[in-house]
Amino acid sequence: MIRAIRRFLIVSTVLFLAACSYSVRLNIDSIERATDLSQLSTYRWDNSALGEMAPDEMRTTEFDKILRQEMEDSLADKGYQKVEGDSADFTIDYRLTQKNQVAEFSDENPSEYDANPYALLWRLEKGEKPAFTGINEPEKELGIYQKGTLHVGAFDNRGILTWHVSADKVLNERHTESEHQLVLRKIVRRIMTHFPARQ
Repeated sequence: MIRAIRRFLIVSTVLFLAACSYSVRLNIDSIERATDLSQLSTYRWDNSALGEMAPDEMRTTEFDKILRQEMEDSLADKGYQKVEGDSADFTIDYRLTQKNQVAEFSDENPSEYDANPYALLWRLEKGEKPAFTGINEPEKELGIYQKGTLHVGAFDNRGILTWHVSADKVLNERHTESEHQLVLRKIVRRIMTHFPARQ
């Protein structure tokens, strides 16, 4: 029981530190673009555009408001104008998904075994030289954590995907709503730095 509690605390601490660091992994798709977005000027929202890429989305009113605000501000700074209807030069959409992931955690101190996860065993007895007895592999436990992924994509007026970036982040259930919103804003801003500015 004590070992189980200790392992739970180790896993919780690792996830907590990872989430507090705001570390985000960006995945930038290398797309052979048929359309140069920087030569376009207007866009519109299409909430169904990324449906095939990430169908299992989670979309809340508050998160939707934050995402749209951040993305629209960024697009305006880059010279694009939002319009309504089919007259837009391109469409934009996002998908926010959340999935449980399984990670393997060592029962030993991770920093101690980063280079070599195996401990050497020696027998030390009085009056005798140290004797090597073998190699001991540290015990490992499986832990479950939640990973959030944000997809942002742009499509030309023919419906062809011309730009896509996704961001992965370990979610921290201890965060307050305002902390989640702050992290979301940071992620969206980082993603939109990769969107081409209008020429």
